[in-house]
Amino acid sequence: MAVSATLSNHGKYMKATGGIDLAADSIKILLMRSGFTFNKDTHAIKKNVKTTSGSIGTLTFDNTGNTLTRNSGSFITDGFVVGNQITTDSVNSANQGPFLISVVDGSGLALTVTTTAGGDPTLTDGAESNITVTSNDEIAGGYGYSADTKVLTGQAVAEDDTNDRSEMTCDSITWNASGGSIGPTPGAILYDDDSSDDTIIGYLNFDGDQTVPDSSAFTLSNIKVRDA
Repeated sequence: MAVSATLSNHGKYMKATGGIDLAADSIKILLMRSGFTFNKDTHAIKKNVKTTSGSIGTLTFDNTGNTLTRNSGSFITDGFVVGNQITTDSVNSANQGPFLISVVDGSGLALTVTTTAGGDPTLTDGAESNITVTSNDEIAGGYGYSADTKVLTGQAVAEDDTNDRSEMTCDSITWNASGGSIGPTPGAILYDDDSSDDTIIGYLNFDGDQTVPDSSAFTLSNIKVRDA
């Protein structure tokens, strides 16, 4: 498995302005769902991969336009971004999802969605009251994986004069599958749990979906975060 890494632009900004401390802060790692694609611009903070709208007074489903439109509030402010996998608590099964967001309207009032396979969904037209929309691009907990709990240990930041950069290293990270498999997962998000906005530091790309079979271990070693 060849692992590559991409820093988020917001993570670079927060490091440059002192908003995160890679040596001292609590940094968490999340395994992402199959199909997830990292965007260094829009995946800036944790709520861009895990968020909720709260209760929306009126949410209108439109099958012709494949849209979910709210009467107030903002999906943008809530943290929804293109590519999120979302569900709703609609009583109508056709409107529950999961869906993928293909467009977040600039007004923040509407989402255009597809199926998880990328096709047009079959929504049931109409307005519904007090609906919550939730996005979650982390894999589900279970079988040895506990969602949003794994914390890096052994962090150290060193000056690298040979390559003219600084570098954060940490201990190896292991998940042990038990009672079933973990995954598939294409990569992992690192975010700073101590920062003011849960800054996403970056993404580790596993070069394709990885699945951890029952009774097996999945270990990430030699993790480094560099400033260049």
